[in-house]
Amino acid sequence: MAEDKIENIPHKEIDVCRDCSVILTEENSYLSSRTHHDHICKDCLAEYNKTRYHNNIEKERKRTRDRYHRLNYYDKRLLRIYGITKDEYEALRLKQDNRCAICKQIFEELPHVDHDHKTGKVRGLLCGDCNRGLGWIEKIGEAANIYLMVNKNE
Repeated sequence: MAEDKIENIPHKEIDVCRDCSVILTEENSYLSSRTHHDHICKDCLAEYNKTRYHNNIEKERKRTRDRYHRLNYYDKRLLRIYGITKDEYEALRLKQDNRCAICKQIFEELPHVDHDHKTGKVRGLLCGDCNRGLGWIEKIGEAANIYLMVNKNE
């Protein structure tokens, strides 16, 4: 099936790729992510990045080294996976009074960053037990509630 081009759509408020004029959706672009690559489809962005990298390989390598050189491993991980800086992480930890957002226990180990896996949005910091528990609840929560209701001891 051929992708619709902007000429085929009468509505003027539609986002289209600046390079190939394909209508942008969440599937073929990064409209819903934190990357902020507006007005370009995934295919055109990949081609642009590939060309830019290969045309300026030494400059790109230096840029990448310089950007991450100042950060330690955990700081890099926070930024890469969750999109937050160490300062934002520490502010969240202070806001939660160094306690788990669910059970309110004081953190004895490094807190886990809880985030929505669909949107990537950080929700808070959790202890290891609550982080694992929340993962199970998200996975089987509704089924577990139905099971408990059906098998309720009266």
